[in-house]
Amino acid sequence: MRSCRAGQRGSRLYSTQAPRSVRGMSDRFGLAERKHQHIVSTAQQAAHSYGFEPVHTPILEYSSVFERTLGTDSDVVGKELYKFQDSSAHWMTMRPEGTAGVARALVTNKLDRAMPQKLYYAGPMFRHERPQRGRLRQFEQFGIEAVGIAHPAADVECIQMGWEFLARLGVEGTLELRLNTLGDFSSRAEYRQSLSKYFAHYRDRLSEDSRRRLDTNPL
Repeated sequence: MRSCRAGQRGSRLYSTQAPRSVRGMSDRFGLAERKHQHIVSTAQQAAHSYGFEPVHTPILEYSSVFERTLGTDSDVVGKELYKFQDSSAHWMTMRPEGTAGVARALVTNKLDRAMPQKLYYAGPMFRHERPQRGRLRQFEQFGIEAVGIAHPAADVECIQMGWEFLARLGVEGTLELRLNTLGDFSSRAEYRQSLSKYFAHYRDRLSEDSRRRLDTNPL
């Protein structure tokens, strides 16, 4: 690794400008890295205690992986993807979240025939959104996936595991757990229809982006 230096060579002054990191992406070392490793290790221990196994998927996937699962009308696909065309004319995307890649991996490796699967993952995700405090374009995510279990107890287990993870970090005393749901498929459709009908009366007062969402994905 070469270092950048500024100095004097003979009678001529020369200098080099230090390279900058990409906007919305940060370096992590020292205490910050130790804290990160502690959080990930604690999450892994909690996941293991509930029978979840690790899975690693590529940072780079075909764009169709995310467009198919997130929907082309979602904000993530519509605005926030790091997406480019490679030399073979394939559209590629740097993963914005973990679920789609895990689902693709299950199908690719024929693990969808060996259900159920309880998996966890950790790693960097990428979204091309406006950087601000607490929101970066490259960020870390830990997630669990309980696949092939139709019983609602699986949801309860995932919530309980998340709460235990926070308890192991010692921060549960400062938090309050709140649950919300849009119900089943039929009640979700009814809610979407009611929401669209309500905001249709105020359409002329909405921004262009909000009108687009009202037409494509009001939820």
